[in-house]
Amino acid sequence: WIAWSQRHGSSIHPGYLISGDRLYVCYDSGLLACFDAKTGAEIIPKTRLNTKGGRFYASPWAYNGRIFMLNENGDTWVIEDAPEYRLVRKNSLGDVAWATPAIARGSLFIRTYASLFRLQDRH
Repeated sequence: WIAWSQRHGSSIHPGYLISGDRLYVCYDSGLLACFDAKTGAEIIPKTRLNTKGGRFYASPWAYNGRIFMLNENGDTWVIEDAPEYRLVRKNSLGDVAWATPAIARGSLFIRTYASLFRLQDRH
């Protein structure tokens, strides 16, 4: 039984992200969209992130009420996990990043071409 389907394009490389009742899709080309995970109804229409040519290969992740998306230029977009698009900030690692970050033992591990970063909350 198929609950719903989307017939107009999909992400090729980044995986989808479910957060609460929302399904976030970060397309390879730098578009972001959000759908109701139960019904498929569009919540946030396709919105272009300012990518300066950087494509997205890493899957998005969620933490502390925010959604994170990392592109191949090493730029991370941080948006509110909310029913409307709100950019919180954009960070740059200054290196090529293709891999999806790993989350383990309270840390976020991001691999770039030349470095491995471990990020964690200050306690």
